[in-house]
Amino acid sequence: MIGLAIEGLNIIDAWVRAARAFSAPGFANDHIAVVASNEWIETPQRLRALDDQAKAVQTERPSSVANVLCPAPMITAPGNTLAKITRGWEFLGRGRQQDIHYSGWKDTYFERLTGHRAPKAGEYEKFKENRLLSIITKINSWNQNVASALYAHSDIPSDTLRTRGAPCLQYVQFRVFDGDKIGVTGLYRSHDYLSKALGNMIGLQRLARFVAQETGRNVGRVTVISLVPIAQGGKGKLRNYANGVAGLYGF
Repeated sequence: MIGLAIEGLNIIDAWVRAARAFSAPGFANDHIAVVASNEWIETPQRLRALDDQAKAVQTERPSSVANVLCPAPMITAPGNTLAKITRGWEFLGRGRQQDIHYSGWKDTYFERLTGHRAPKAGEYEKFKENRLLSIITKINSWNQNVASALYAHSDIPSDTLRTRGAPCLQYVQFRVFDGDKIGVTGLYRSHDYLSKALGNMIGLQRLARFVAQETGRNVGRVTVISLVPIAQGGKGKLRNYANGVAGLYGF
């Protein structure tokens, strides 16, 4: 089997196209690669509208899923880059104090990419390099196009090989191109297009936005590779979800 390649105007259009293709009868591809060429302008109102569509089909809210990868308060926090990343840890730690369970894993994707976990607000435990901060530092230091060196794995020292399971997001790579653009690629070992993929695409674009913001650049392409696409809850529900989201934009 071969993979399916989807290109959309932005991450919302790309997800709708991929979700419709994946949920169609006879889908036989073994992976999906989507590319969104332009930035989707995220606003609280647009997020609420997407959350309403998710609620209508009883799946996870994209806004919540996106925060696991890139907490929204980090983008607008004051201070230098580390202070803003710390605001992201604080957001997650405060949620845990309110008994919010972000996933079945101890650490969120954001914590894995930044090398610190937040058991509660104001308490941060380092377990590896803050790779996101290092990437931003290097972009500012090099100040040139960079195609392949700006990568971050999501694994942590306690992870082990297993036949099933492990965090779905395996790898994130940033690219500096055309002088002033930041692109981001996320590789998922498995990807639930019903409950996770839309929120993850929003989170990946937020990461690109954050890196662009901290390096004086603009958001470029967002690429998502889903090695094993799934739809826990059924493809019929996924089709309804995609049609509802498409209706917001006239796709």
